[in-house]
Amino acid sequence: MKARTIFAVSLFLASVPALGQGNQQKTPQNPPDVVTVSSYSEAYLRQAVRNYAQGLTSDCNGVVESALAHTALLRILKPRLDLREIQATIAGLSESGRTPVIRYKAYLATMVFESPASFAGEMKSESIESDQFFSEIAAKVQKTLLGQNLK
Repeated sequence: MKARTIFAVSLFLASVPALGQGNQQKTPQNPPDVVTVSSYSEAYLRQAVRNYAQGLTSDCNGVVESALAHTALLRILKPRLDLREIQATIAGLSESGRTPVIRYKAYLATMVFESPASFAGEMKSESIESDQFFSEIAAKVQKTLLGQNLK
């Protein structure tokens, strides 16, 4: 009897890891934490657009600023992508964003949305860092507005 109990307990313990594996579904690899030019695959594009739209309405200023940078980058990379709803949200943020930083970055993002081809050359690397990205966009805007199209 004791041998049977030990065998039953051993069999149960050996099968426990298999129980958890049966419920796991094969899912695509998680999207990268750092957005790069190559990370905008079609598989994640719709999800990215939804996430960025939610980010633009976040209560956290940093999330809003990051979403502004990522949507502007997405506009540069995929200029034909329908982002009208996001564009309207960004236009609203440029006028009535919570902070001056959000309003300024939203203003720069609206300029990118109006003419993405003008900013395509501003991508110096594959990765995006919000403040650096907007600094490059602002520099391009300043050169253009002041008539200093020198490289």
